[in-house]
Amino acid sequence: VSPPPVSDNENLLTEQEELLLYELAMDLKSAYGIDAMILTTASYNGVSAQEYADNWYDFSGGGEDGVLFLLSLQQ
Repeated sequence: VSPPPVSDNENLLTEQEELLLYELAMDLKSAYGIDAMILTTASYNGVSAQEYADNWYDFSGGGEDGVLFLLSLQQ
């Protein structure tokens, strides 16, 4: 089961931007076999950005090889 490539929890992206990012993430998976994910969040819930990203990636079922782009405007 692949993780969702785009999780715009803060509604920062337009539908068109989400679709474009989804397609780019799928292209990376197809070309290189890696999971590419984009995540927007309001808070890191008291942990570092690195720890938050690691935890989210692992919880979401990301593969052994992958990349996560994390954006929080309030941190």
